[in-house]
Amino acid sequence: MHTTKLSEAEIAMAACLLTAMGNRKRKLIIDIVSKNETSVGKLAVMLGMGQRCHSS
Repeated sequence: MHTTKLSEAEIAMAACLLTAMGNRKRKLIIDIVSKNETSVGKLAVMLGMGQRCHSS
């Protein structure tokens, strides 16, 4: 059996992805946008969430 070691950066990216996918609403967003182009406003309504604006 051949094994390949992952780099710290690859492990960190995988952890971030799995964390994001572990969140129910984020998983729903991924599911929705993978099937249809959808606006943020429409996503917010579909998920019962409000839009928040962040200023830099």
